Amino acid sequence: MGLVTKAIILICMVVCLISVADAISGQATIFNPPYAPSTCFGSQDKGVMISKAHSGLFANGSACGRRYRVHCISGTNKAIRNACTGNSVDVMVIDRCNMCAVNQLELSEEAFAKIARVELGRVNVEYEQYLYFKLFSSFSCLSFSYDFLLIAISCGCFQDLILQNEAF
Repeated sequence: MGLVTKAIILICMVVCLISVADAISGQATIFNPPYAPSTCFGSQDKGVMISKAHSGLFANGSACGRRYRVHCISGTNKAIRNACTGNSVDVMVIDRCNMCAVNQLELSEEAFAKIARVELGRVNVEYEQYLYFKLFSSFSCLSFSYDFLLIAISCGCFQDLILQNEAF
């Protein structure tokens, strides 16, 4: 194993071990297309795995481009079974949610469908910010959240380490 690879793995392990952040508990609701224009990116299309953040999290635009990993915990009505799919979804903040409560995210319809039954419209979630680094060719990435490390390495030429999300 090369020296650079060992150094990258060591750095990732240290970051994960010293992490003190916990997931934020809140709720997620749906917002429907069109997804542009947005406060953060104007008419630029950022795909469909996107979200709007409550005003405290949005912080006058400082959350623009931040990525969050969202996991459904339960439906808001505990009597409804199978509200959650059991999956997580990674979303990027593109706008502020004007009507959201504290700790609430509005997810695109496609992002919401990854974690819960769309017809429910509102579910209890946990979410945490995560960082995304591009390490190798366009087929590979190194991404980690505050709670765990996921390394996906595919064949390709080693490129410069590019921090795609500067915010912690």
